[in-house]
Amino acid sequence: MTDFIDKIDDYLKENIEIDDKFIKKIAHMTDINYHTEARKEIAKKLGNQKLVKIYQKMAELNQLIGYSPQGLVNMQYELDNELLWPFVKQTVGEEGYQKIHDAL
Repeated sequence: MTDFIDKIDDYLKENIEIDDKFIKKIAHMTDINYHTEARKEIAKKLGNQKLVKIYQKMAELNQLIGYSPQGLVNMQYELDNELLWPFVKQTVGEEGYQKIHDAL
């Protein structure tokens, strides 16, 4: 059973394309200070609807307040380290993770 699950994981990692166009989009969003929206796009691309919703709500708070208060920044950092980056590594492997992480 474990071999079957490993094969499925490998198949999924190989079939989620992290192409240059996507990386450039993420880098551009970061360049124009759309950091939360960039993270939302990463979650969307990789199919994690829970993270999409979380980052969407964070972006809405940022828009309502007009800036990112330190508490929101801390929350984003915590979400990145505890949810986003482990999910990215699991979904696209170390090489895909590195490309995405470098774009941010």
